[in-house]
Order: sequence, then structure tokens, then C-alpha cells
Amino acid sequence: MSPLVWLNSACLGEASSRSGLLDTFEGARDLQDSYQACAEWVAGFCEVKPERVILTAGATDACDTVLTTRKGPPRRIIHSDLAHECIRRSVHCAAEYLSALCGARVAPAQIEISDLFSLAPPAFATTLAQRLKRIVRAERGILVIEHVTSEDGILLPILEISEHVRHVLPEIDIVVDGAQAAGLWRPPSGLNRAYIGCFHKYIDGPVGTGFCVLPTDFASRTLHRLRATQSWSKPSTSEHLPTADVLKWNACRQAVAALDMRGSCHDRLAAVLRARQELLESAPNELIAHLAGVRPEYLSHILSFRASDSNKGPSLWQRLRDCGFSTKRLDDGVRVTLHETLPPQLLRAFADVLCEFSVTPLDCSGSDSRESKSDKVPRLSVYS
Repeated sequence: MSPLVWLNSACLGEASSRSGLLDTFEGARDLQDSYQACAEWVAGFCEVKPERVILTAGATDACDTVLTTRKGPPRRIIHSDLAHECIRRSVHCAAEYLSALCGARVAPAQIEISDLFSLAPPAFATTLAQRLKRIVRAERGILVIEHVTSEDGILLPILEISEHVRHVLPEIDIVVDGAQAAGLWRPPSGLNRAYIGCFHKYIDGPVGTGFCVLPTDFASRTLHRLRATQSWSKPSTSEHLPTADVLKWNACRQAVAALDMRGSCHDRLAAVLRARQELLESAPNELIAHLAGVRPEYLSHILSFRASDSNKGPSLWQRLRDCGFSTKRLDDGVRVTLHETLPPQLLRAFADVLCEFSVTPLDCSGSDSRESKSDKVPRLSVYS
């Protein structure tokens, strides 16, 4: 193999191969076409100009990007008590980075929101702003808030939060974490806030693909590896793209195209909500008691089922696994992500297992004298 072929392969990998030959120009065109398709999909979903969209290696990478792309340093960066662990770490690391860069302390903080879901959206937003005010003390800050929470799938009233905070705390920037919402729950129209997400959850794209929608004119402040994903602003030189996984972004382009082929966002959401209602009506009260105080408008496509005795959590996960259902294990139960492609009979079978478990749960070892149903029930895949 000649040095030229080896170097070409190192730059763009086997994805740039055409007819057995490696072609960096074709590989670069493939990559740029995929970047453009994915960014335009994000722009359409979020109803923003494509120039505000940057593609990233996931939602955490997007959060890092947004938190460190600043006109000036904040004094506080706040995450919620329901934030995913990766977002928590992103907040803390960004605070340390900006402190070192600017020579002034940027402090991380946490705001409690888990007790607000019995409140109507306006009261939710008002209470959150009051708590936020006590944390920031009239100083500049950034709040990272979930669109849909990770474990229990709580849908936050983003519009009310954004508008109220803009009115009473204009010194606070908001970053909306849409990792669990992307593809199904649109951000509010006209939301001029940073919005982050990924393609590998509901959209079912490859792992390691994400995006951020930056406030107007902020994209020009990001680094080359990020701005290079904006194919409409490519420089004149031909070899300007950083090393990238072409196959991954090609697959991401195919995933967003396949999503749109399944129907409009409105129709897909309607189907998911019907499935959620059916499952909630069928599930035993014991396993959804933790949702009793949550207003219906805060429920999303993600549901958790939690045992009243946390020691039974592993047993519930094991029972479902033995019956052919793949779920995310929680400390005291399981979590599932509903999808519009799930057949009704599969949801009914899933609910039947939950009801059986509620009546005759497994012991903590996960053993069960009854015959496994893994050969009778098709597998249900869920997204993290």
C-alpha cells in the first residue's frame, strides 16, 4: 500500500472508499452532505435558522460547547436535581474551566425542581425563578434545564420557564437539555435559547452524534472542529475537515430521513401518547405510585415503573428480561421509552408481566419456578 493511500485512509477512513479506491474528495462530499442533512433536520425540528446549528459528538459534548461559548464568563452555572450525571459533570467541569480561563471563580450549583410537578406551569416557573434568584444573587448565570428528564421522563414547561426567567432574571442564560426530547417533543416556537440534543435516543441514530442550537451569532465563536460541521460555510481549501467518522454521520443522515418517513412529528407524538395512556391504565398502581402527584401535562414518552420496596427493583428488571423485554434498570425498578412503532399486543404483554409481578414478585435473587416466557414474547427494545 502506498503512503498516499495510507494517509487518505487515515484522514477519512474506509467510508471514503469507492470501487476499491480511497477518495478523500468523495469522502469529504459524503461527510458534508450528511452534516448538511442532519443540521437542516435540527433547524426544521427546532424552527431556527441552520446557521445556529452545530453538530457534536453527543448531548454532553453539546453542553460543553454551549457552556464554554460565552461573550463573558458567568458567576454561576446551575443544573437541576434531576440532571443526568453527564450534564452534572459538564456543569462542574465548565465552571472549573471558565474559572481558570478568566481568573475569576465560576461556581457550580444545583436547583431543586423535583417537588414542583404538582404545580401548574405558571406556578412552576414562578417558584423555579424564586429559587434561582436566591442562587445567583443578581449575578450573571447559566441555568441548564431538562426538556424531558432522564429517569422518569418528566416533561418540563420550558416555554413558561423561559419567558418568566427572561422577565424577572434577564441576567440568566438558559440551556435546554433536549437529549430525551429530540425527534418527538419540539422546543417552543421562537425559543431564542441554547438547545442541545442527540440523535441516538428516540431518533435511533448512531451513538456519538449530537447537536446544539446556539443563540444567534454564537456559532461563529466555536472551535474549528465544530464550525466545520456547518457545510454551508466551508472555506475555499479542499482539505479542511477534521478527522471524522463518515459512516457514522451517513448513518445519522439515514436515521433522520427514516424518522420523517414514519410520519409527521404530530402524528408520531399522538401515537406515542395513546400507547402511554394504554400502558398507564393497564399497569398496577403499586408500580406507578410515584407519578400520582405529577400533573398529566408533565408526562412524556418515557415511563418508569418503581417497586414500593426498592429491594424488588432488580427482581422486576429480571422478570421482564426473562419474558423477553429489554428495559433500563433503575435502583428500584425499570424505565422504558415508548415508540410509535411498538405494536399494541406487545404493550399488552408488557403490562401483563407488570401485573403478574405485582401479585407474585420474584425474590431478590431473580429466581422463579414458573416457565420463562422468553420464547413466547418478542423482544421490546428501549433507548437510554
